[in-house]
Amino acid sequence: MTRQAAARPWESGESRIVAAYAQRLVAGRYPGLVPAAVDCLRALRKWHAEHPGATRPSRAYRRTFDAVRSRISRDAIARGRPKMHNLWKPVERRLAYKWIRLYFRHQQDDYPLALLDAARGLMVDLLEQGYDRTLSSCENELHKCFLDAAKGKTRHAGRIGAETRLPASLLRGTRPQPHRTKT
Repeated sequence: MTRQAAARPWESGESRIVAAYAQRLVAGRYPGLVPAAVDCLRALRKWHAEHPGATRPSRAYRRTFDAVRSRISRDAIARGRPKMHNLWKPVERRLAYKWIRLYFRHQQDDYPLALLDAARGLMVDLLEQGYDRTLSSCENELHKCFLDAAKGKTRHAGRIGAETRLPASLLRGTRPQPHRTKT
């Protein structure tokens, strides 16, 4: 993943399109952030393809879906939309620990499991359970589980006052194993 697109400032034309979709989201014309971001990304790609300053090789639009969704969210919050931050529930976190165990278990393989692949697997498991998390959210959660395993203790899940202390047994099998030589 390159950081060049993230470092590139948003052009005024892009900002106008994002602002229009953020306004539509706040006005209730979209049921949620994701459908607004999908439509906005389509509009941005169309704008970029028609933009006279774009040379032929760079006609492909460089912003990612996550970047567009994040920008719409920020603009919508500035326009009065309440912040939506869903903490990970104990069921979701248990699935994350399952995938971090698989990650550690397969580090000795010829083709070790990458953390991004583990995040994809976690995202699929969450969708099957009825939870909607982005790939970047799954990656972040797995990274936190990785750090938990290094410390040897689990985190709380849920809001203060209604939080759940996850059992230490969730960490079983999450520590990296020493490399074994193949014979």
